[in-house]
Amino acid sequence: MEVPELRDQIIKAFACVPKPVQADIAPHRCMECDELAEELAPFDASQMPDAIFRRHVWDMPLLSAEAKHYYLPAWLLRCLEVEEPWLPDEASAVIYALENDHRWDPSPPYTQQQWCVLDLWLEHIAQFADSIDLEHFEKARERVEHEL
Repeated sequence: MEVPELRDQIIKAFACVPKPVQADIAPHRCMECDELAEELAPFDASQMPDAIFRRHVWDMPLLSAEAKHYYLPAWLLRCLEVEEPWLPDEASAVIYALENDHRWDPSPPYTQQQWCVLDLWLEHIAQFADSIDLEHFEKARERVEHEL
């Protein structure tokens, strides 16, 4: 699948996910989670400024299940056009998140269409994975296939 088509598929699949209010972005109160919620709250997932995204690229585990569901496209879309011979941090962050069951149970849950798009996304980025990434990549793919 070509990048523009995959981009459209991601946007379409996640368009119905409701944006969480600031208080629901992080599941508990601490300085780090409060900062994350405060900085993400003003932005739609597809319009997050690069500086804010870069500061929080590894913070997906801090998001509530609902916030992860809503903001996941920010990670997916940013690494569609890989310019390096390896995976960018945002792709690795998604792969590592998919490896475990940590907060993948939002209400409402992920749709079949969203899991299919994640599978297509994994297929696309697999071509850029190195041997270290591939170990994690296979676990992430198992997670997605289990949901399909």
